[in-house]
Amino acid sequence: MTSIAIPNSVTNIGAEAFRACTGLTSITIPNSVTSIGNYAFSRCTGLTSITIPNSVTNISNYVFEGCTGLTSITIPNSVTSIGNYAFSRCKGLTSITIPGSVTNIGNYAFYDCTGLKVIDIYAKTPPSCWNSSFRNVDTQTCKLVVPAESLEAYKNADIWKDFYNITAGIDGTKADEVKVTATGNEITVTGAAYDAVVEVYGVNGALVYRGNGKSVAVPSAGVYVVRVAGKAIKVAVN
Repeated sequence: MTSIAIPNSVTNIGAEAFRACTGLTSITIPNSVTSIGNYAFSRCTGLTSITIPNSVTNISNYVFEGCTGLTSITIPNSVTSIGNYAFSRCKGLTSITIPGSVTNIGNYAFYDCTGLKVIDIYAKTPPSCWNSSFRNVDTQTCKLVVPAESLEAYKNADIWKDFYNITAGIDGTKADEVKVTATGNEITVTGAAYDAVVEVYGVNGALVYRGNGKSVAVPSAGVYVVRVAGKAIKVAVN
């Protein structure tokens, strides 16, 4: 099995439902799903990206543990907590976007995510976390981008202050103003700060663009997913 589309009638993905389905490369989770069980996608090493719907409020324990093929993840604004070992050993993960709704990051949540280069976080108050939450993440090289008004708070908060490169990014209060449109073969992002990170993915989950540009030319017509300011937005290019 390489891909699966879960129907809108499903409200819960049970524990270990797809654990170790190593051939799975993409999955569509509908907004009807409100909970995803422990280990649901653990060790699905073929997964390269996944969009978590806004109906989910909690990232369960071990849910993406060992998904070494994941390169980036955007967590929706509905999520308030990230469970223990949720993304541990996701060694291919290079970037994560954590929304302002998150207040707690679990024990070993990002343990051994050795490829992490950028963490975009929009919480004005630094979320509580453990000494182990980012164990084995290179805090000397991984860039932590935080709300401008919270820069000093992160620089003085336990665990977060261990990141050497903490910079001010998009103002968290402006996240709801971000809009995405398409004209011709170009996708345009408005309402985001000049240094906000923009990611564009094809419908198959392949990364098309990642950077600070707000106008992105795409190679062909189709549906794309744009991730910016803690949001994942679908846009059709004709």
